[in-house]
Amino acid sequence: MRDAHAAGLDCDIAAIFGDIRAMQEYSGREFVRYPSRLVVATEAGLARHVRND
Repeated sequence: MRDAHAAGLDCDIAAIFGDIRAMQEYSGREFVRYPSRLVVATEAGLARHVRND
């Protein structure tokens, strides 16, 4: 289903997200958006998320 949706929008990521947002609006449901989290590098060279309050 996901591949068919992307193919129908020529795999244009902006169009895909726009379509998803439109479907959310049309549904009438309330969708929660969380604030973005900052990604920082650790000493081991890994990344981790931190709160950016």
